[in-house]
Amino acid sequence: MKTWLVGQAIRRVDINGSNHFAPQELDTYFQSIGMQFGAHVNASTGFDKTIYKLEIPTDDPSIVEQTFRVLQDWGSGLLLPEDQIEKERRVGLEEWRGRRSGRMRTMEQMLPTLYWGSKYVDRLPIGTEESLLGFEHAALKRFYQDWYRPEFCSLVIVGDIDVDLMEENILQYLAGWQNESERESETIEVPIPTERMVGIIQDETIPYPMMMISQKKPTIQYRTEGGWASNILKHELMISAINERFKFLHRSVESRVQQASAMRNPLTKVCEQEGIHVVLDAKDWKTSICEIVSHCKQLRAFGLTTGELERAKERRLVAVKAHRDNLPTATSNQFLRDIMSVVLEDESLWPPEAMYDLSKRWIPHISLEDVNQHLRYFLQGEGGLVHFLTP
Repeated sequence: MKTWLVGQAIRRVDINGSNHFAPQELDTYFQSIGMQFGAHVNASTGFDKTIYKLEIPTDDPSIVEQTFRVLQDWGSGLLLPEDQIEKERRVGLEEWRGRRSGRMRTMEQMLPTLYWGSKYVDRLPIGTEESLLGFEHAALKRFYQDWYRPEFCSLVIVGDIDVDLMEENILQYLAGWQNESERESETIEVPIPTERMVGIIQDETIPYPMMMISQKKPTIQYRTEGGWASNILKHELMISAINERFKFLHRSVESRVQQASAMRNPLTKVCEQEGIHVVLDAKDWKTSICEIVSHCKQLRAFGLTTGELERAKERRLVAVKAHRDNLPTATSNQFLRDIMSVVLEDESLWPPEAMYDLSKRWIPHISLEDVNQHLRYFLQGEGGLVHFLTP
């Protein structure tokens, strides 16, 4: 728990003293150039990563240079004074208490099944009240020394920039970053259970009864156009067609299913969850569950129709064409998200302007038989999970 906790603490203490900035001086500097914490200066900590994000004006070279000095200090120049650590300990406790929401309580109840068999079950990044109160200063400093190393870090710069100037600053401020720690990083496995697991989640903030039927499985890896088309594109078309059918299902007066949708979520870099999310009839759970299970069986047995697949293909082409046409007015954040998925999740990076032509070229090769064959394995096999969520 301490390793995750101190990572969270470091991202809060990084404005409280470094080689080039006295405590709170960095805060004052950011405000002087019109930046606000949260909106333009932010950080987030996950199970196995911390992301720092700075949104700065790039028309002033002195601001760009000072920003690189900030990055230099965050990477290797934090002083971590004990009085500031204690100050941020109190801030961390307030943040932990503020997060005791229904959503967080629900997530904590789902962790034992979603991440069954892994250390993630007991290692939420925020930590616990006990660990926040009890961690030692030396643990935080040791974490900073062990993990803030150039081989574990990536720098992504997106915007209207002078590329040569950026390269000069990278070499000047970051090329000399060294760290003598030899601690090896640990790859945490998330096992796939061989038998179906069931979780019952109760919290007074859950607005209505829900059910999730899902399956944990290895993340689909691809490195070629054909691999993308035969896996990702085919799967997206299948999900789109299923959701169209579910949309008509819960519009029916006779249906006890209030809402249903197919989804796919990453759990880790190498493990994902796919399945369906269902809002049940509060007065007749059993009928709702039987109805959605029956529809899933029908989908696997008889598949989708030609019309459903063709409409899914049309929706896909309309969406990627609109995305391509809007690229001239896209914000840096849109490009940043694509690049970050490559850096953090090891996904392949496809030029956004080429996705329409790529989809148009490959969609005709995806047949109804291909999709229905893929559908026969939907929610089948190992890794089955069922979650019931109730007020």
